[in-house]
Amino acid sequence: MTQLYAHLEELFEVDPGTITGQEKLTELPGWSSLMFVSVIAMIDEEYEVSLEPKLIIGCENIKALRLALEETLSRQRAA
Repeated sequence: MTQLYAHLEELFEVDPGTITGQEKLTELPGWSSLMFVSVIAMIDEEYEVSLEPKLIIGCENIKALRLALEETLSRQRAA
């Protein structure tokens, strides 16, 4: 799931390896409401799953977002 980090690095236009998982989305350079919508769209497009905006913004850091995404994908596969 480090692929998520790579997608976020591309979206936020930061160097590869910049995102380690400890960062908060809101602390990434270029964070804005438009970027938030872009994160939602990227997750939907790349992983074919919709995460609630409250879930995304409520994640303590990017690692927590990754775990929430993994859990959602796992539940989706089990259904």
